[in-house]
Amino acid sequence: MPRKTVLELTKLLTDTEDEVRIELSATQAGFSFGAIDLVSKLVDGKFPDYTRVIPAQHKNRFAPGASRCARRCSGQRSSRTRNSAAYAGC
Repeated sequence: MPRKTVLELTKLLTDTEDEVRIELSATQAGFSFGAIDLVSKLVDGKFPDYTRVIPAQHKNRFAPGASRCARRCSGQRSSRTRNSAAYAGC
């Protein structure tokens, strides 16, 4: 994701306890929580091996259901936002 999107998402999540719904496609990532929908393009390029960057042991775990994610993310969705302040402009 672009740095600008990560910074905006971090700022928006600072003061909320809402559950965050994450949707992924081949070219976009979407985050929905409260009254906010934030959609961003995914950056194309070479990145470091995540197994060397992200610690193997961490107190938080994330295990998405692959079939559910595939159903929700099939087909490319257009950028959308319900709250224009949440749009990262990416």
